[in-house]
Amino acid sequence: MLIIYPDQKEVALKRSAPPSSPNHSVPGPQDQRLIPPRRDLTIEVPWLPGNLFHYWLPENIAGTPIYEHESWKGVGRSGTLGYQYRDGDKSFQVRASPGDDELSVVIELANLSKERWVGRFVNCCLGLWDAPSFGEDKAMKRTWVIRDGVLEPLCQINPWAGAKSLKTFYPMPGCESHPYWHQQTVIRKTCPKPVDEGIIMTASADGHSTVAVTFAPPVLCVFNNTDSAFQCIHALSLIRDLEPGARLTMTGKVYFDRGGPEACWRRYKSDLRDWESCA
Repeated sequence: MLIIYPDQKEVALKRSAPPSSPNHSVPGPQDQRLIPPRRDLTIEVPWLPGNLFHYWLPENIAGTPIYEHESWKGVGRSGTLGYQYRDGDKSFQVRASPGDDELSVVIELANLSKERWVGRFVNCCLGLWDAPSFGEDKAMKRTWVIRDGVLEPLCQINPWAGAKSLKTFYPMPGCESHPYWHQQTVIRKTCPKPVDEGIIMTASADGHSTVAVTFAPPVLCVFNNTDSAFQCIHALSLIRDLEPGARLTMTGKVYFDRGGPEACWRRYKSDLRDWESCA
């Protein structure tokens, strides 16, 4: 069984490269990434000793960065943890349930604003900076996506692979012109080649294990960040159209597999069939 618990103390991580433009919404010095206590959910995998995974759940929702929220609390007796959040234009509940080799996630979102939400998204970040077996894949040879029906390492589709610090977005079909891609910088790129599925996988350096993040459709994109202070993989759940007062439930998974990316892909396809049958 996975072990999950909220981070207990503030952490500051040094960036590999400074941001190409000031990001005043990020707390702390611009040359660091500041992680407030209780923001991330730490995941321990018993058969991956020496590796800690940090899940920012979510990093951003409907345009609002979620840096601080109420404490994670137990939900029932299954080991599930959750919290609630509310501000002037939204409320949501998060539940994370550990299994033997996966974490199941449910986010229930309500639009409390007077504005119709079209094309917004929920961005969840799985951090690899404390997982030395999986991090530092700047060459992008160990991080995989599904394109044209086959598994491909990012180095084959990302023309900037190998950069010291790089955040790259891989849109889903039909999402290539989303306004979120308009901001392009030296360290922020949108891949010109869309991917087929809303899953991204990183294999360990020895090739014996793989971690993956995914959300049920619709998904806007997946993306990865190779900066040493980030080293993360993401799946962005798409909010296609949410009227004022309406609610939406999003489900996702984090897979941990004793095998290569093919094993995670098989599990994803099984979950995808279940998600689509319940849609």
